[in-house]
Amino acid sequence: MVALPRRQPTATPEPAPVAYTPAPGPAHVAPQPPPAPPVAVAPTRADHAFVGVLGALASLLAARFLLLLSIGGAFVLAVMATRDASYVGLAILIAFCLLTVLPMTYLDVATTRRGGK
Repeated sequence: MVALPRRQPTATPEPAPVAYTPAPGPAHVAPQPPPAPPVAVAPTRADHAFVGVLGALASLLAARFLLLLSIGGAFVLAVMATRDASYVGLAILIAFCLLTVLPMTYLDVATTRRGGK
């Protein structure tokens, strides 16, 4: 039998120390003055009138949009009632129209005659 020579452990070389050099900073910048404080402006009569007009317009459009949704729902219920051809579907359609569509239409017509809300 042949004996193999033993391997000597090799030492790993340590990394060379790196000198710390700070990154170059920006050139000297003069400090900015602080921002001016906000100035309160008192609302005028025109501002209040404008907000009032926008509020009236929003309520009028909201009422019209609800009327549009209720009429769309009535059409969907009418299609379902005629497709099934049942008295229950017809009764549901009549109840929906009497309790939802007619009052919404009345409110819209009444507010339109008075010149809006």
